[in-house]
Amino acid sequence: MAGLVVVVAGVALLGIAVWQWMERGFGALDPRQTMRIVIPAVTVMILGIQTVFAFFLIGVLSIRRKGTNPMNGYHI
Repeated sequence: MAGLVVVVAGVALLGIAVWQWMERGFGALDPRQTMRIVIPAVTVMILGIQTVFAFFLIGVLSIRRKGTNPMNGYHI
C-alpha cells in the first residue's frame, strides 16, 4: 500500500504540471519552473513502483514450498 500511495503522489505532481501547461494553452513553458515539478514527480513515481515490486519479490521469496522442512530445506 505504501508503494501505491507514493505512485499516486507522483501522478498527482505530474497532474499539477500538466494543469499548468494547460493553463498556458499547451504552449512553450519555462523549463526551470516546469522541471522543478516534473523531475521530483517522476522520481517519486519510480520509487513507488520499485517499492511495489520489492514487496512483491519479498512476498514471493517468503512462500514456502509444500512438503519442505524449513529447518534443513530438504524435501520430505
